[in-house]
Amino acid sequence: MRTIALTALLLSAPAVAQGNAPATVPVSTVPASTPAAMGTGLRITAPVGTTVELQITTESRMSMGKVEVTAVPGRQVPAAKLQAMQQEMSRGMGQTNVPAIAGKLFVRVAARAADGSVTLLTSMIQSIPGEKAPLTLRMTQQVAPSGIVTSLSMDSDHPMMKAMLAGFTSEKLRQFASQSGADHTGIYGRPLVKGAVHTQTATVDLQEIMSAVLQGIAGQDPEVAAALRDIKTSPLKTTTTTTYAGVNAQGLHTFTVSGRSDGYRMSLGGKGGMPAMTMELVNVQTSGSSAYRPDGLPGPMTQQSSMQMVMTMQMDDVILKMPMTMTQTVTARPR
Repeated sequence: MRTIALTALLLSAPAVAQGNAPATVPVSTVPASTPAAMGTGLRITAPVGTTVELQITTESRMSMGKVEVTAVPGRQVPAAKLQAMQQEMSRGMGQTNVPAIAGKLFVRVAARAADGSVTLLTSMIQSIPGEKAPLTLRMTQQVAPSGIVTSLSMDSDHPMMKAMLAGFTSEKLRQFASQSGADHTGIYGRPLVKGAVHTQTATVDLQEIMSAVLQGIAGQDPEVAAALRDIKTSPLKTTTTTTYAGVNAQGLHTFTVSGRSDGYRMSLGGKGGMPAMTMELVNVQTSGSSAYRPDGLPGPMTQQSSMQMVMTMQMDDVILKMPMTMTQTVTARPR
């Protein structure tokens, strides 16, 4: 069970980092025939106290490829044993559908400053399979008229999430929100010219992010803590493109989003009774759309993502190599 939980953790990291709109080095391009001066940036004009509630549904599916079983270099393992392990590991390794997960997202305009900056309070409630208590997360951010987030804080009632957030400084939280798209990068302050493109690239250092996540898990199980102590990750480079698609029939500003990332690697040293594990990301692709009300608050959203990766585990004298594909669809609809 611990191995399964750890595998899920390793697989989820790149998806979290890819997010909706990662950004550290933004580059905007607008068609020459429609200069930026013709467009007006989207701003949050909703009165203080205005709240939007979105119903979120997450559907996931994992497909396993052909499992390869080989001997550790320099060690002798009978061919019959390798074949038997390959058959055992391949049994039932087809396609797995994860039950849909339901959640709620609340976005509230908490305050407005004299310079036009708006304080947004975002609250998430997410069910967790196998647990009675849901995951809660609250994020407070101040958004300048230009769209830049000037301050950000997060907190949670969930023990694991609370422990994870304790490992971040305020600046690291702001960076993580930017890299994961939680601060609406590429939306606010950009010219509302149909066809305007905002391309963002980021090199995300997941070492600190994953260390903070693992602190929360380790606090619940000393054996897992020993296994996770030597985790190592490589930087993850992401590219995301946000395109303004105009106003739809419902009067909402619509955006299309696409992104990709690859070249990521995460490994564990194999301590604490856990096998040595390595996860190599082959490709992550995301696509979707989002809509915003005229007052700047979010509306319907949908996002599809596909991750191709290879998980390698060493168990005694044998190396298991398992290619996987994980797909996920997230939809958000106003209540």
